[in-house]
Amino acid sequence: MLPTPDVGSVHLIHDNSGTYSEARVIVPLTRRYGYAILTIYTPTLVLLVVSYTTLFFRTSIFDTRMMAALTVQLVIATLFSQV
Repeated sequence: MLPTPDVGSVHLIHDNSGTYSEARVIVPLTRRYGYAILTIYTPTLVLLVVSYTTLFFRTSIFDTRMMAALTVQLVIATLFSQV
């Protein structure tokens, strides 16, 4: 029966009782939720806020509104293609 390892610790189990020697290394893995929040959700939220603020520009500078919104969409697409 294998022991239940603690998170963050590495265990080495060896057994020389049989015909062949045996060594097992147990490495528990955990998910890093903070990494996903910092690299995906936070930049996306900031870019979406920037894109939304372009709706408050004057309609006389429509080309600037469109360029800002399209640039934000391009940056978000590039961000998600790298993840």
